Amino acid sequence: MLGRGVYLLRGPGMLRVEEGEGEVLGYPVSAGDSIVVPVGRGVLARFREGSRASYTGRWEAVDPGVYDDWDRLASSLAVPGRILLVGPSDSGKSTLASWIANKLASAGGRVLYATVDIGQNENYCPGFTSSSVVEGPFIPGSGGRLYRVCFVGSFTPRDAVHRYIGCSSNILKGWTSPVVFDTDGWVSPWEGLESKVAVAEAAGVDRVVAVGLEERYVEFLRRRLASVEVSSIPPPYRGSKSREERRIHRERLIAKALAGARERSYSLDRVPLYGAPLFAGEPLDPRPFSEMLGSTVYYAEKAGGGVRLVVRGRARPQPGVVFVRSGWERGLLVSLWRGDLGFPGLVTRVNYRARTIYVLTGFEGDPEYIEAGAARLDPDSFSGRARW
Repeated sequence: MLGRGVYLLRGPGMLRVEEGEGEVLGYPVSAGDSIVVPVGRGVLARFREGSRASYTGRWEAVDPGVYDDWDRLASSLAVPGRILLVGPSDSGKSTLASWIANKLASAGGRVLYATVDIGQNENYCPGFTSSSVVEGPFIPGSGGRLYRVCFVGSFTPRDAVHRYIGCSSNILKGWTSPVVFDTDGWVSPWEGLESKVAVAEAAGVDRVVAVGLEERYVEFLRRRLASVEVSSIPPPYRGSKSREERRIHRERLIAKALAGARERSYSLDRVPLYGAPLFAGEPLDPRPFSEMLGSTVYYAEKAGGGVRLVVRGRARPQPGVVFVRSGWERGLLVSLWRGDLGFPGLVTRVNYRARTIYVLTGFEGDPEYIEAGAARLDPDSFSGRARW
């Protein structure tokens, strides 16, 4: 049982406030409130004299000054407007962004938490940018009420810079109240900072907070964003994750987004597929191409002034022919769209004769269209055989 003091709550777990009052990441809580702390997350909570709370996960008491430092910093930054946080990985950006959003929300009014961290999107699903309305304590990894999502289809901005930048403004469409904007940790070399400048401009931010950035990088932001207030703060948290730890965490987030998923089939004659290397042209009989190449051709279609073929193994270059190797589809990250909401999925296989695509997804019913990305994963890892 938790009483007066400050605690670090490690996920997964459920916090229940039995008596009294306290705060979780800067947001007030009181008797009867319940908060979920997701797996892989650590959350700071503070309780006053006479309070009593229970937590089902692991927890530890910490120095009250730790909470005070975070709270003081977030309070100083919680000014209405559009604020964007920029900094290297593991500098505490997501926690600080959540804390600022909680401070603004607890003061009254509507607040939006937005993230373009497509590699570790804990608000929705990696591969997407997203935004959520803050209602109650906003906890990274559990999120609030989803407002908008936008599909980038990659886990790093390097692979899809234009989509990444476009999606940074798309998730704010129609929103006029305060926004707290979290970003990924790609800030070096210079193209990483360039992408953040573009995000700041596309999102129309009022302030940029550089968290743990070298002074030369901060000066670069000030020069490029002359009309925007740019402030610099030391990192409130110092930690690091290996590339493997990041991969595991990303796949854990995707597994959460695919909870309850099963393989579903979609006829490409009824549901359009965009962004894939195939199914954009008129289908052709593959048999003449098999005879011409002396190799099995599974599928053929018109492609501009030539043809596009799916072949087994390698094929010699031919004028006017675009070759696509069989198996191109396996594990491809896709978004299944209904209205403004995209649902994540992984392609498992394609039936060329029936022009049907099979997708591992939790989406129910027929989507209006399917959008393919560039990222790939092993579908078997998300079919009930993965261990997290």
